[in-house]
Amino acid sequence: MSVPSISNGNVLRLITQQRAQFEQLQLQLGSGKRAQSYAELGGQRQASLDAHSKIAAFDGFGETISQLNLRLSVVQSTFDRVNEVVTAQRGANATTAFTPVDGSQTAQQRLALTQLDEVIDLFNQDSGGRKLFSGRATTSDASLSSSDIIQGVSGRSGLADVISERNRADLGADGLGRLQQQFAGNTITLSETPSGVFGFKIGGTGGNLTNATIATNAGPPVNTVVNFTGIPNSGDDFRITFNLPNGTSTPLSLTAVNGAPGSGQFQIGADAAATAANFNAALNSAVTSLASSELRAASTAAAADGFFDVSAGPPEKTPTRVDVSGGPAESATQLLTTGTAGNTVTWYTGDTGGGSARQTAAVRIDTSITVGYGIRATESGLRRIVSNLAAFAAVKFDPNDARTGNAYAALSLTVRNGLGDTSGQSVQTISSEIAVVQQSVQSAQTRQNATRNILQNLLSDIENVDKQQVATEILQLQTSLQASYQTTSRLSQLSLVNFLN
Repeated sequence: MSVPSISNGNVLRLITQQRAQFEQLQLQLGSGKRAQSYAELGGQRQASLDAHSKIAAFDGFGETISQLNLRLSVVQSTFDRVNEVVTAQRGANATTAFTPVDGSQTAQQRLALTQLDEVIDLFNQDSGGRKLFSGRATTSDASLSSSDIIQGVSGRSGLADVISERNRADLGADGLGRLQQQFAGNTITLSETPSGVFGFKIGGTGGNLTNATIATNAGPPVNTVVNFTGIPNSGDDFRITFNLPNGTSTPLSLTAVNGAPGSGQFQIGADAAATAANFNAALNSAVTSLASSELRAASTAAAADGFFDVSAGPPEKTPTRVDVSGGPAESATQLLTTGTAGNTVTWYTGDTGGGSARQTAAVRIDTSITVGYGIRATESGLRRIVSNLAAFAAVKFDPNDARTGNAYAALSLTVRNGLGDTSGQSVQTISSEIAVVQQSVQSAQTRQNATRNILQNLLSDIENVDKQQVATEILQLQTSLQASYQTTSRLSQLSLVNFLN
């Protein structure tokens, strides 16, 4: 008869515990994980959950940042190319001689059209399914084609018509730049007319004409009066500055000479009356010439600027045109900045809402950091480039007109200066703002990667095991189990006979 041992139950419980521990260690050795569920982590469960949640958030931010970095890289590459386009066109426009390649335009103008096409293509590109230069209109092109912009479409006027209309309004019917010139006795009066924003505006006057007085009166109308009381000395001069429609100014000077006068000169006559008559004729010729060149170029630039400066507002701005409701453009006195969308193409086809352009595309890159990287092609720094290229490409010249050489040279230089204008916003300004966004994104990514590493190390400490250590523990446990099995085996063989013997 067997005699049960009090220790037998204890040994069996120990074996059961060791076997359970052995199985757990085998799972850990196979998976490398300390536990197979969060519940088995005990007090470390919440720390593990928190770390996983933060890493998942970083994964989401990482995907956003990856896509954002691609888009910002495309934007900066676009700006680099646009700057190259500007540099190339400005270099071409340094040559101001009118040498037509098709009768009415030069190779430089043809280049401007090609450059315009490229800039429009750049502004119409997308990245990851988003149009980058259309503001909130993520699926819409930023611009019409160059052909539709210049020539118009669907019965609506394009830039070429708007420029022609503005030129006529600025030069006036007599080509004197909406000025009026009067000659009475020995006195010449050059006056502004009630032309509103159009034509020449008299600025400063000066000179050192001997035996003559020069006076400018504030008016209205503003006028400059030159009165000869005798004859001036050779080399004496008269100077006047005209303010132009595009915000620039241009000087005009006439120098007194004996003998036949050249450009910018007037002949000293036998007396004050003859000299005044010669001065009057020279002034009329000089103003007319300046109107057909400098004024026409400034008028073209102003027309293009008004045409491209559009927005939904407030206030709303549609393509600016001459108001011809009261008569022909030559006698117009005001511009229309609204209500022209029905008869004039609107070049920009992206988002025209208000607010900051950057905030038209805002994205969160960290828990508490949101960056704006939106761009509208209508921003002044970008619009100015499109405007100048289009204006130069749109104008045609009459090769048989003696004034064409000066007119072309003036427009070429006006466009060159316009492309190089860095006052106010420029491509470089926008590029710098995008660079700040890139820096913010890079900083956020660096912080997130550093924090991710810390969290992953924490999770490794909480969830992972040292397989070498587990293997050692398994060997130790195997030895212990073998001892337990041997003890159990011996206890199971004990009986009263063993003790009686």
